[in-house]
Amino acid sequence: MEQTLFVFSHLFITFGRLIKNISDMSLLRAIIAIICPPLAVLDKGCGSILIVFILTLLGFIPGIIAALIIVNKQ
Repeated sequence: MEQTLFVFSHLFITFGRLIKNISDMSLLRAIIAIICPPLAVLDKGCGSILIVFILTLLGFIPGIIAALIIVNKQ
């Protein structure tokens, strides 16, 4: 139970930081990351594309979150 709460709290904190920093990345990139996550990370390398693609196949929301995190890193 405690591990589940820790995971969810960490997820919400990470998502909050992404929302706060969304002005740092282009709005178009954020929209592409929401619509089709692997397209948003095409210029970030093969590993990033593969990770986002696998996460998108496992669940659309994890793919979106991973794409937003990768796009947000500079």
